[in-house]
Amino acid sequence: MESKINQAILIISFLSLIFFNPAQGICVPCDSTHQNPSPPSHSPHNPHPGLTSTIPLGSSSSTKFITSTNRRGFAPSSSFTSTLTEDDPILQIHPNKAFGDKLFHHSIHPISVPPVIATIHRAAIQKICDKTDNPSLCISSISPFLKGAGAKIDVHSVIEMAIKACSHHAKLAILAASKLARGSSDATTVSSINDCKDFYSDALDNLQSARDAIASRDIGTINIMLSAAVTDFGTCEDGFAGESSPLAHFNEKLSKLASNCLAIASLI
Repeated sequence: MESKINQAILIISFLSLIFFNPAQGICVPCDSTHQNPSPPSHSPHNPHPGLTSTIPLGSSSSTKFITSTNRRGFAPSSSFTSTLTEDDPILQIHPNKAFGDKLFHHSIHPISVPPVIATIHRAAIQKICDKTDNPSLCISSISPFLKGAGAKIDVHSVIEMAIKACSHHAKLAILAASKLARGSSDATTVSSINDCKDFYSDALDNLQSARDAIASRDIGTINIMLSAAVTDFGTCEDGFAGESSPLAHFNEKLSKLASNCLAIASLI
Protein backbone atom coordinates (compact mmCIF):
# COMPACT_ATOMS: atom_id res chain seq x y z
CA MET A 1 0.00 0.00 0.00
CA GLU A 2 2.83 2.34 0.93
CA SER A 3 4.58 1.66 -2.40
CA LYS A 4 1.42 2.67 -4.28
CA ILE A 5 1.27 5.94 -2.38
CA ASN A 6 4.90 6.67 -3.24
CA GLN A 7 4.23 5.94 -6.89
CA ALA A 8 1.27 8.32 -6.86
CA ILE A 9 3.44 11.08 -5.39
CA LEU A 10 6.10 10.55 -8.05
CA ILE A 11 3.50 10.66 -10.81
CA ILE A 12 2.02 13.89 -9.46
CA SER A 13 5.50 15.42 -9.20
CA PHE A 14 6.35 14.41 -12.75
CA LEU A 15 3.11 15.82 -14.10
CA SER A 16 3.76 19.05 -12.23
CA LEU A 17 7.10 19.43 -13.98
CA ILE A 18 5.45 18.92 -17.35
CA PHE A 19 2.61 21.40 -16.84
CA PHE A 20 4.31 24.23 -14.86
CA ASN A 21 7.81 24.52 -16.45
CA PRO A 22 6.52 25.25 -20.00
CA ALA A 23 4.48 28.10 -18.59
CA GLN A 24 7.66 29.68 -17.25
CA GLY A 25 9.37 29.13 -20.59
CA ILE A 26 6.63 31.11 -22.33
CA CYS A 27 6.70 33.98 -19.81
CA VAL A 28 10.43 34.61 -20.04
CA PRO A 29 10.48 35.78 -23.69
CA CYS A 30 7.34 37.79 -23.00
CA ASP A 31 9.14 39.67 -20.24
CA SER A 32 12.21 40.22 -22.43
CA THR A 33 10.20 41.88 -25.20
CA HIS A 34 8.30 44.21 -22.85
CA GLN A 35 10.99 45.38 -20.44
CA ASN A 36 10.10 48.15 -18.02
CA PRO A 37 12.15 51.32 -18.58
CA SER A 38 15.14 51.67 -16.32
CA PRO A 39 14.45 53.74 -13.20
CA PRO A 40 15.21 57.43 -13.69
CA SER A 41 18.41 58.72 -12.24
CA HIS A 42 18.16 60.78 -9.08
CA SER A 43 17.52 64.46 -9.70
CA PRO A 44 17.43 67.41 -7.30
CA HIS A 45 14.15 68.15 -5.62
CA ASN A 46 12.06 70.58 -7.61
CA PRO A 47 9.55 72.60 -5.60
CA HIS A 48 7.58 73.23 -8.81
CA PRO A 49 7.36 69.81 -10.50
CA GLY A 50 4.91 71.13 -13.06
CA LEU A 51 7.71 73.08 -14.73
CA THR A 52 9.87 70.01 -15.32
CA SER A 53 7.31 68.49 -17.68
CA THR A 54 7.89 71.33 -20.14
CA ILE A 55 11.18 72.98 -19.14
CA PRO A 56 13.76 70.76 -17.41
CA LEU A 57 15.60 72.58 -14.67
CA GLY A 58 18.99 71.86 -16.17
CA SER A 59 18.18 72.94 -19.71
CA SER A 60 19.23 76.17 -21.36
CA SER A 61 15.55 77.02 -21.84
CA SER A 62 14.95 77.14 -18.12
CA THR A 63 18.01 79.34 -17.67
CA LYS A 64 16.68 81.85 -20.19
CA PHE A 65 13.29 81.81 -18.50
CA ILE A 66 14.75 82.58 -15.09
CA THR A 67 16.98 85.32 -16.49
CA SER A 68 14.15 87.07 -18.28
CA THR A 69 11.99 86.89 -15.16
CA ASN A 70 14.70 88.55 -13.09
CA ARG A 71 15.09 91.31 -15.63
CA ARG A 72 11.38 92.03 -15.65
CA GLY A 73 11.41 92.17 -11.86
CA PHE A 74 14.06 94.92 -11.73
CA ALA A 75 13.13 98.51 -12.25
CA PRO A 76 15.37 101.41 -11.32
CA SER A 77 13.86 103.62 -8.74
CA SER A 78 13.05 107.23 -9.51
CA SER A 79 15.50 108.35 -6.83
CA PHE A 80 18.28 106.46 -8.56
CA THR A 81 17.64 108.18 -11.89
CA SER A 82 17.61 111.62 -10.31
CA THR A 83 20.93 111.14 -8.47
CA LEU A 84 24.17 111.70 -10.33
CA THR A 85 27.50 110.04 -9.51
CA GLU A 86 30.95 110.56 -10.95
CA ASP A 87 30.54 107.47 -13.11
CA ASP A 88 27.30 108.69 -14.68
CA PRO A 89 27.50 108.74 -18.51
CA ILE A 90 26.46 112.37 -18.50
CA LEU A 91 29.85 113.19 -16.95
CA GLN A 92 31.78 111.24 -19.58
CA ILE A 93 31.86 114.28 -21.85
CA HIS A 94 34.72 116.55 -22.83
CA PRO A 95 34.63 119.65 -20.60
CA ASN A 96 33.34 122.37 -22.87
CA LYS A 97 30.18 124.45 -23.14
CA ALA A 98 28.13 121.47 -24.29
CA PHE A 99 29.38 119.61 -21.21
CA GLY A 100 28.06 122.37 -18.97
CA ASP A 101 24.79 122.62 -20.89
CA LYS A 102 24.04 118.93 -20.45
CA LEU A 103 24.83 118.95 -16.74
CA PHE A 104 22.84 122.10 -16.12
CA HIS A 105 19.86 120.72 -18.04
CA HIS A 106 20.01 117.60 -15.88
CA SER A 107 20.36 119.61 -12.68
CA ILE A 108 17.18 121.64 -13.13
CA HIS A 109 15.19 118.93 -14.87
CA PRO A 110 15.57 115.73 -12.79
CA ILE A 111 14.38 112.72 -14.79
CA SER A 112 12.07 111.51 -12.02
CA VAL A 113 10.12 114.79 -11.81
CA PRO A 114 9.09 116.26 -15.17
CA PRO A 115 9.23 120.08 -15.13
CA VAL A 116 5.51 120.57 -15.65
CA ILE A 117 3.76 123.38 -13.78
CA ALA A 118 0.15 122.72 -12.85
CA THR A 119 -2.34 125.33 -13.98
CA ILE A 120 -3.22 126.20 -10.40
CA HIS A 121 0.44 127.06 -9.68
CA ARG A 122 1.42 128.75 -12.93
CA ALA A 123 0.09 132.24 -12.21
CA ALA A 124 1.51 132.38 -8.67
CA ILE A 125 4.95 131.20 -9.77
CA GLN A 126 5.00 133.51 -12.77
CA LYS A 127 4.17 136.49 -10.57
CA ILE A 128 7.03 135.73 -8.17
CA CYS A 129 9.62 134.81 -10.82
CA ASP A 130 8.87 137.98 -12.77
CA LYS A 131 10.49 139.87 -9.88
CA THR A 132 13.86 138.23 -10.61
CA ASP A 133 16.49 139.12 -13.23
CA ASN A 134 16.11 135.69 -14.84
CA PRO A 135 12.39 134.82 -14.79
CA SER A 136 12.55 131.98 -17.30
CA LEU A 137 15.42 130.35 -15.41
CA CYS A 138 13.52 130.88 -12.17
CA ILE A 139 10.48 129.02 -13.49
CA SER A 140 12.40 126.17 -15.11
CA SER A 141 14.64 125.62 -12.09
CA ILE A 142 11.90 125.35 -9.46
CA SER A 143 9.33 123.43 -11.50
CA PRO A 144 10.92 120.01 -10.85
CA PHE A 145 10.50 120.57 -7.11
CA LEU A 146 6.78 121.34 -7.24
CA LYS A 147 5.84 117.72 -6.56
CA GLY A 148 6.18 118.14 -2.80
CA ALA A 149 5.16 121.78 -2.62
CA GLY A 150 1.53 121.12 -1.74
CA ALA A 151 -1.45 123.10 -2.90
CA LYS A 152 -0.24 126.47 -1.58
CA ILE A 153 2.38 128.39 -3.54
CA ASP A 154 3.73 131.53 -1.92
CA VAL A 155 7.01 133.41 -1.58
CA HIS A 156 8.24 131.12 1.20
CA SER A 157 7.64 127.89 -0.71
CA VAL A 158 9.10 129.33 -3.93
CA ILE A 159 12.31 130.55 -2.31
CA GLU A 160 12.78 127.16 -0.67
CA MET A 161 12.45 125.44 -4.05
CA ALA A 162 14.80 127.99 -5.63
CA ILE A 163 17.43 127.27 -2.97
CA LYS A 164 16.98 123.53 -3.55
CA ALA A 165 17.59 124.06 -7.27
CA CYS A 166 20.74 126.08 -6.61
CA SER A 167 22.04 123.45 -4.17
CA HIS A 168 21.35 120.65 -6.64
CA HIS A 169 23.35 122.42 -9.32
CA ALA A 170 26.20 123.13 -6.89
CA LYS A 171 26.45 119.40 -6.17
CA LEU A 172 26.70 118.74 -9.89
CA ALA A 173 29.44 121.36 -10.13
CA ILE A 174 31.42 119.52 -7.45
CA LEU A 175 31.14 116.27 -9.40
CA ALA A 176 32.22 117.99 -12.60
CA ALA A 177 35.15 119.67 -10.84
CA SER A 178 36.36 116.32 -9.51
CA LYS A 179 36.19 114.87 -13.01
CA LEU A 180 38.02 117.83 -14.53
CA ALA A 181 40.78 117.77 -11.90
CA ARG A 182 41.54 114.11 -12.62
CA GLY A 183 41.65 114.73 -16.35
CA SER A 184 43.95 117.76 -16.31
CA SER A 185 47.75 117.62 -16.45
CA ASP A 186 48.25 121.31 -15.66
CA ALA A 187 49.10 121.78 -11.98
CA THR A 188 47.82 125.38 -11.86
CA THR A 189 44.49 124.44 -13.39
CA VAL A 190 44.08 121.48 -11.05
CA SER A 191 44.79 123.72 -8.06
CA SER A 192 42.16 126.25 -9.19
CA ILE A 193 39.62 123.50 -9.79
CA ASN A 194 40.21 122.05 -6.33
CA ASP A 195 39.75 125.53 -4.86
CA CYS A 196 36.41 125.71 -6.66
CA LYS A 197 35.35 122.44 -5.07
CA ASP A 198 35.95 124.05 -1.68
CA PHE A 199 33.97 127.13 -2.69
CA TYR A 200 31.10 124.97 -3.92
CA SER A 201 31.07 123.04 -0.65
CA ASP A 202 31.05 126.30 1.30
CA ALA A 203 28.20 127.55 -0.90
CA LEU A 204 26.19 124.42 -0.09
CA ASP A 205 26.56 125.16 3.62
CA ASN A 206 25.49 128.76 3.08
CA LEU A 207 22.48 127.70 1.01
CA GLN A 208 21.42 125.24 3.69
CA SER A 209 21.69 127.94 6.36
CA ALA A 210 19.53 130.23 4.24
CA ARG A 211 16.97 127.49 3.80
CA ASP A 212 16.91 126.76 7.53
CA ALA A 213 16.17 130.42 8.22
CA ILE A 214 13.01 130.43 6.08
CA ALA A 215 10.80 128.87 8.75
CA SER A 216 11.66 131.59 11.27
CA ARG A 217 11.34 134.34 8.63
CA ASP A 218 14.90 135.41 9.46
CA ILE A 219 15.34 137.59 6.39
CA GLY A 220 18.69 138.91 7.63
CA THR A 221 20.27 135.44 7.77
CA ILE A 222 18.68 134.47 4.46
CA ASN A 223 20.20 137.49 2.68
CA ILE A 224 23.63 137.06 4.29
CA MET A 225 23.86 133.37 3.44
CA LEU A 226 22.62 133.79 -0.13
CA SER A 227 25.04 136.69 -0.71
CA ALA A 228 27.86 134.52 0.62
CA ALA A 229 26.92 131.81 -1.90
CA VAL A 230 27.06 134.36 -4.74
CA THR A 231 30.53 135.36 -3.53
CA ASP A 232 31.65 131.71 -3.47
CA PHE A 233 30.72 131.23 -7.13
CA GLY A 234 32.38 134.49 -8.17
CA THR A 235 35.57 133.71 -6.26
CA CYS A 236 35.77 130.34 -7.97
CA GLU A 237 35.65 132.02 -11.36
CA ASP A 238 38.22 134.64 -10.34
CA GLY A 239 40.70 131.85 -9.64
CA PHE A 240 41.02 131.26 -13.39
CA ALA A 241 42.03 134.86 -14.17
CA GLY A 242 44.18 134.96 -17.29
CA GLU A 243 43.12 131.51 -18.44
CA SER A 244 40.03 129.79 -19.74
CA SER A 245 37.82 128.59 -16.91
CA PRO A 246 36.54 125.02 -17.41
CA LEU A 247 33.83 125.78 -14.84
CA ALA A 248 32.66 129.10 -16.29
CA HIS A 249 29.33 127.70 -17.42
CA PHE A 250 28.60 126.32 -13.97
CA ASN A 251 29.57 129.52 -12.20
CA GLU A 252 27.42 131.62 -14.52
CA LYS A 253 24.34 129.47 -13.91
CA LEU A 254 24.98 129.19 -10.19
CA SER A 255 25.34 132.96 -9.87
CA LYS A 256 22.04 133.47 -11.68
CA LEU A 257 20.28 130.89 -9.53
CA ALA A 258 21.59 132.45 -6.31
CA SER A 259 20.68 135.92 -7.59
CA ASN A 260 17.14 134.70 -8.19
CA CYS A 261 17.01 133.44 -4.62
CA LEU A 262 18.04 136.89 -3.34
CA ALA A 263 15.37 138.59 -5.43
CA ILE A 264 12.68 136.23 -4.14
CA ALA A 265 13.91 136.72 -0.56
CA SER A 266 13.32 140.46 -0.91
CA LEU A 267 9.61 139.69 -1.32
CA ILE A 268 9.30 138.07 2.11
